[in-house]
Amino acid sequence: MRNTAILPGKDKIDDMIQSIDDGYYLVNHSNGQADYTGEFTFGIPLGYEIKQGKVGRAILDTTISGIAFDVFKSVTMISDEMTWMQGGFCGKKQMIPVGMGGPAIKCNVMIGGK
Repeated sequence: MRNTAILPGKDKIDDMIQSIDDGYYLVNHSNGQADYTGEFTFGIPLGYEIKQGKVGRAILDTTISGIAFDVFKSVTMISDEMTWMQGGFCGKKQMIPVGMGGPAIKCNVMIGGK
């Protein structure tokens, strides 16, 4: 398990959305995994398309994946709002409580798969 925390930035979520011509606003997450190389995959039960800076239709039940180090290098905006929740438990041969959350970030990540 990784212990990575991103501190809130100074950007407003509305400004972040308006700055995107073609992308996605991923608002909910579910189970996933990460390994020691930084490779990860997580479920996304809910998100929205962004077209010309406006939130559009909902997308349901997709995934994101990538290399965490590459994703972090692509961050260009960080929201000033932060959310945190007790997410559940790690299930890799032990029951360790895990939490998740942080500010919204504008970055590049693989949605779906190749």
